[in-house]
Amino acid sequence: MIRRLVCATVIGMLLVPLTATVASASPQPSIATAASADDPIVAGDAYPGDPVAEAALVAAEERRIIDIDAIDSQVSAADASNGQPYRVSQGALPTLVLTERDSAYTLSELTELAPRTVVQQDDGSFLISENILVTRGATLRITAPAGSEVRLASSPSGFVSIVTDGGSLSVRGSDAARLPVTSWDPVAERPDLLTDDGRAYLRVSGGVADLQNATFSDLGFWSGLTGGVAFTGTVLPDGLGATSGEPVDAPAGTDGDLLDELLPADGGVATLDLEPGLTDSFASGVVHDVTFSRNAFGLFVTNSDRVEIYASVIEDSLVDGLVFHRDVTNSRVESTESRGNAQDGFDLARATTGIVLSGLTAVDNGRNGITIEGRPLVDGPSATGIGTGSYGDNQVTDSTSTGNGRYGIEVVGGDGITIDDNTVSDNQMGIVVTFGATGVVIRDNRVLQSARQGIALRDSAVDAVVEQNEVRGAPIGIFASDAGGSFQRNIISEVTNHGITLVGETGASIVVENRISGSGPSAVDVTRTTGAAVRANEVSGWESTKPLDVVLRSVFQPLTVLWLLIGLILLVSLGARRRARGIRDPFADHAPLGTYSRGVFDIDDLRSRPDRGAERAERGREAA
Repeated sequence: MIRRLVCATVIGMLLVPLTATVASASPQPSIATAASADDPIVAGDAYPGDPVAEAALVAAEERRIIDIDAIDSQVSAADASNGQPYRVSQGALPTLVLTERDSAYTLSELTELAPRTVVQQDDGSFLISENILVTRGATLRITAPAGSEVRLASSPSGFVSIVTDGGSLSVRGSDAARLPVTSWDPVAERPDLLTDDGRAYLRVSGGVADLQNATFSDLGFWSGLTGGVAFTGTVLPDGLGATSGEPVDAPAGTDGDLLDELLPADGGVATLDLEPGLTDSFASGVVHDVTFSRNAFGLFVTNSDRVEIYASVIEDSLVDGLVFHRDVTNSRVESTESRGNAQDGFDLARATTGIVLSGLTAVDNGRNGITIEGRPLVDGPSATGIGTGSYGDNQVTDSTSTGNGRYGIEVVGGDGITIDDNTVSDNQMGIVVTFGATGVVIRDNRVLQSARQGIALRDSAVDAVVEQNEVRGAPIGIFASDAGGSFQRNIISEVTNHGITLVGETGASIVVENRISGSGPSAVDVTRTTGAAVRANEVSGWESTKPLDVVLRSVFQPLTVLWLLIGLILLVSLGARRRARGIRDPFADHAPLGTYSRGVFDIDDLRSRPDRGAERAERGREAA
């Protein structure tokens, strides 16, 4: 029993390192480098408003715009306004409807057309206290003398919006003096800082926006459509009205009396023409040298084509900075900074294609600096029959993303994404690719001082190109889990765990000609994957600092442990057998010479004794 107990104990003790060694040979991520184990949720700053109240206000705004559009359709069909602007009482505040004409409406003209609601105050600022709707074929151009400000009334009693319904909007200051546009509480005599009762906003729907040398601040609430400044196209959200092209009935209670007030109009200013080939259902716009500050969303763009944004700043938004939401195509953002926003600095959501981001700066945002999402909108049959294809053909070049709460640049699915010549520093992780992204190229980037991983590919395709990047200062320089591709000529330094780690299904990845320095268990870790080719990497600057458990696993290889186990079992078994027989003297069957004589002999006695040999011979003859 004792022998069996000892053997079982020794076997159990030896099988522990054996099991650990075998487990380490299988492609399973450790806790230190698992894709999900060390990726805490970073959601950014919480929205400060009232979700229930604000969502209801968004729905009411959409209903109001649809109702006024229905009214305008009937007015146009009956030619009831004779082509003149008119006012409709619909919602908390009346709406001034600007009808189609060749010349643009101006701010100074509005003070004459609507002197009760568009007022130039004593300090030179303009206070607009009713909604303005710019219909198809009309353009509103807002300019003001240097030093003046455009204020949109916004208080608990109601808020003003400027919305184009197929029309266009131009807001221009000058190189010498920007034109500020802000919400304004007339009672408190300051911008409206609360969103729970709604807040003034601007929205270009299905026309052209021209924003230059201006500042838009403290605008918007809750949704992208009402988020501050928005380019949205005329595609209506689900459930908010009839589809495009269908007749829309006038709101109940109008009884054909559609106009509260007809306003005269005169011309004199050329209209802002639509770009050739732009359809009515999409918005377009140019934004140059504009600051968006403290809006709900800095600038929200959806259902738009050829949006150009240059030399602008987006800061301190309550949600995201710049958002390209759905069906934004052929657009460009250059030399623009997005900083201090609650969520992402720049967010390219799903169904955006052909977007060029160049010369961007994303600093101190609550979540990601730059997010590019290309996943399909659906993964199967849907009510509207949307395709299941992914989106892509987007690129980020020559940009900086630093000090953000989560990632510097994140690619979420999609195809054909290029991340080239960017500086990404002081984020939780530098550049991260996830959710099956394919055709991703990450080249010539500088990824510095990441808290966990410099460049990470997770659950994506195995065709990524990660080449010629500098990764400095991170526990793991380049990490790929169930993703792979070509990892070549990267310079990785000051890492403290692994230079390059491949885990899981990484395909026929190649890790070639990388220069790796730092310290940790290994410069290149491919023990948890198969099929990777590793060669010609310069690792002379690597200092191995394997922990004790790693060293023991490397020493106690399965075959070595097996032979040690057999030898120890034999030794233990032999020892147990000897102990079972007890302890005995090996010389017990021998006696000292002194026991055979008294030790003193007389010579005469010896002579007198019979011949022993003769006696033995005689006994032998007798026996025979």
